[in-house]
Amino acid sequence: MAWPGWDVAGRNTVSPYDATLPYAAAEHVPTIHRENGFRFYFYSNDHPPPHVHVEVGDSVAKLLLDPPQVDDAGRVSQRDLAQALAIVRRERDKFKQAWDDYFKA
Repeated sequence: MAWPGWDVAGRNTVSPYDATLPYAAAEHVPTIHRENGFRFYFYSNDHPPPHVHVEVGDSVAKLLLDPPQVDDAGRVSQRDLAQALAIVRRERDKFKQAWDDYFKA
């Protein structure tokens, strides 16, 4: 089964930006959601508690899933953080399921 945005060989088919990450190859950064210029993802070697990283433009923040809150704002603007957090609140169950499916597989 291919992960959304990945082919069956495990290669990211969505964002060439992933390949520029200094500490993770593209195939180890599953994108779980895209919306309004935001990309939500986690790293294949991520750690608890369940969380997502959100990329908007060239800035990245880390958002916890339970309860939904900002863990590290990075250089993301307050306006974008508020929008990203609203998406996490709305999509929380989907994000948690993606986390559980990936890390408990």
